[in-house]
Amino acid sequence: MIFNVSISKIERRILMTILAFGMIVAASIFANLFIQEVLEDNYIETVKREYHKVEDASKEIERLKGNINNEIYFKKLINLHFQSVIASNFFWDQKEQCKNKIESLKELEENISEEINEINRKIDSISYFDRELRDKKRTLIEMYKKTKNQIYKYYEIKNQYYDYLTQNNINTSELKYLIKNTCGEKGIDWYYRNYIAKGRK
Repeated sequence: MIFNVSISKIERRILMTILAFGMIVAASIFANLFIQEVLEDNYIETVKREYHKVEDASKEIERLKGNINNEIYFKKLINLHFQSVIASNFFWDQKEQCKNKIESLKELEENISEEINEINRKIDSISYFDRELRDKKRTLIEMYKKTKNQIYKYYEIKNQYYDYLTQNNINTSELKYLIKNTCGEKGIDWYYRNYIAKGRK
């Protein structure tokens, strides 16, 4: 019963907002609620957990460097290289998603700013105190601040992903040359098939 009442209040508030501020402001509410939910759902902690795998892989690479010319590690190195490539794809994709969210939020920020400017023009054009207009302006300003804060947070997350991607690419490269240089003919053949034959180095 409590849950149903809660939903009802949210629906009424959203409906009133749509009627009062128009579709642009309504869109800003939905966007901010969604982004806030994502950030509160341990999103940054999930990112850090993923990066621990990169750090662990770096340590494992250093350990394996002592096994020069030991073909017993060939399968292990191949597996680590595969995981590293998958991780790089993941970090790249997440970085690009953050970039897209930032662009959407910047567009939203601009729309809210235009709404605020429009209300300011209305306030300036009247000679009496309009509480409703000023309340709308105050709400929009709060939305604008929250949107700007979300942009800042996503920039932080995007930069984290970029750092993780950079380190992971270093790992991938080191593994590639470990396989080539320490796994005998199997390693050389693997390197040729996966890099030279595909026009990569």
